[in-house]
Amino acid sequence: MISTTGPTCPSNGPLFTLTGKFDTGHVCDTINITGAFDLAGLTIVPSDGLSKTPAKSQYLIATATGGFTGTPVVDGFTDGKKWLVVRRDGGNQLWLTSKGGTILILK
Repeated sequence: MISTTGPTCPSNGPLFTLTGKFDTGHVCDTINITGAFDLAGLTIVPSDGLSKTPAKSQYLIATATGGFTGTPVVDGFTDGKKWLVVRRDGGNQLWLTSKGGTILILK
């Protein structure tokens, strides 16, 4: 688990880069942030060749006690799935997921 205290991105640019890897046991690191975190300008990319084709369909990648704002970009996955980031648990959890669906309203 990787922990940090926010805010982590001052107005003059990012303070650091965090790299996580999907391993063969399908366990990934979670970044834990104290306070709110702005995702604007963030790009989530796989860290290596194995990570470009994740075995599972969703991963908890970060938590923030103050929630998340902004929308990151997801890029570089080559498994043919549409990967996106969703907020859960009242906006305090950030998940990378390829799960999707269709909503139908019948009257």
